[in-house]
Order: sequence, then C-alpha cells, then structure tokens
Amino acid sequence: MIRILPRVLVAYALASSVFVLSRLVWPHAPLLAVAGAHGLSRLVASAGMLTPLLGGALWALGVVRRLEPRNRSRPAWMLFCGWLASFAIGEALLAAYVHVLRTAPPIPSVGDGFFVAGYVALILGLAWFSRVYATSGLPLGPSAEPPIIAAVAALVLGAAGVRWLQPLAHLAPATPGTVLTLTYPVLDIVVLVPTAVLARITSRFHGGRVWTIWGSILAGFVSLAAADTMFAYGDLAGVAWLDPLTDATFILGYTLAALGAARQYELLE
Repeated sequence: MIRILPRVLVAYALASSVFVLSRLVWPHAPLLAVAGAHGLSRLVASAGMLTPLLGGALWALGVVRRLEPRNRSRPAWMLFCGWLASFAIGEALLAAYVHVLRTAPPIPSVGDGFFVAGYVALILGLAWFSRVYATSGLPLGPSAEPPIIAAVAALVLGAAGVRWLQPLAHLAPATPGTVLTLTYPVLDIVVLVPTAVLARITSRFHGGRVWTIWGSILAGFVSLAAADTMFAYGDLAGVAWLDPLTDATFILGYTLAALGAARQYELLE
C-alpha cells in the first residue's frame, strides 16, 4: 500500500495541473463558464500544492525515524522535513485567505514567515547533504571539485539573476511587498548553488536508486525556482494570465521533491 502512494500522488498532481492549466489553454471551455469555476480552479491549485508538501513532509519524517541516530545525513533530512512542513503551513495560510476569508493574500502575510523559515531550513539542509557526500570517503571525484562548482554556480546564477530581476524591480514601487516578491527568486538562486554541487556529486550514482532520489529532488528545486520567477513577473507586471502556469509549475516542483523523499523512505525499508 505504501509503495502505491507515490503513484497516487503523481496521478493527483497530473490531474490537478491539467485542470489548472485548462484556464490558460482553454479559457472558454464550457466547464470553466459555470459560475464558481474560477474559485474551484483556485481550490484545486491550492490542494495540488498542499498535498505533496504534506506527503513529502511525512515521508521525510519517516526517513528521519528510520535512520540511525548517528547517521550523518539524519540532521539534513530533518531540515528537509522542516522545509516541507514550513512550506505546507505557508501554503495552507495562503489558501485560508483565498478560500475562507475570500480575499487575495497580502504581501507580506503571515504565511511568508513560514516560507522564509522553510528556505533557511532547506539551504542549511542542502549544505549539510553536500558536506556529508563530499566527506563520505566514496570515490565521488576530487575534493576541490565541490567548492569550484559552488563558486561557478554562484557566479553564473548570480549574474543571470541580476539580469532577470533588475528589470522586474522597476515594474512596481519599492514597497515591502515588492521586496519580498523579489526575495523569493533570490533565495531560489541561493538554493540552486548547493543543488548544482549535489547534482554533480550524485550524478556518479547515475542509474542507481540514489540518483533517482536526488534527480527527482533537484528537478523539483529547478521547477520551484522557475515558478517563483514567474510569480514575481506576474505579480509585479500585473500579468494575470500567467497564474495557471505558475500554479502548475509549483505543483510540479513540490511533487518532485515529495517523490524524492518517498523514494528515500522506500530505500530504507
């Protein structure tokens, strides 16, 4: 039964994404013309984001419980679990604004505190994972390779971030909401630096179960970075038609991260 749950999650995420994207590719569909269809689409999007976050947090917690207390990667999985749980709370609070209070979430909101806390946990966790792999004694390449990859990734991603985000900063007044909206893509860039290191290290496990775990998780981070960037552009430029694609990309990113945690949980059975 437990092994079926990741497949159910994928099917659910796929169905949610298709329904959400229908607002973009077929806005005049008969189903979407029914009164309340837009609210239903937003509810499906919220549930599509929250479900993999909750599932992923539970799988990551299961990984923590199955690892020996002295296992060096256990603290990193605890931080990974903390990231998923914090984001789940943040998404739940945003959903409460939309579906309970019937209003657009303010920026910043209470949920943003949990998102920022989640980023801190995630960045620390990825740095911990990188250190564990780099100092494991396994034949994973020269010891100088991880810091070189991190430096190159920071330079490339930083330059790309400045080029992309600087024009966005001029699309709206410099309010706390604007600063926070742009902060999330910046945090994604920080996340992608250890992601690049882990992608290189774990590529040496290509074809094995370890690679399937990290391939899924790392692809999820790239998807979430794209989603945050689209959200920033849509919010600051007032491009509402981009919302369905942004929602679907968030669902994809959260689902891929959750699947990585599920595969690690299965690996420890």
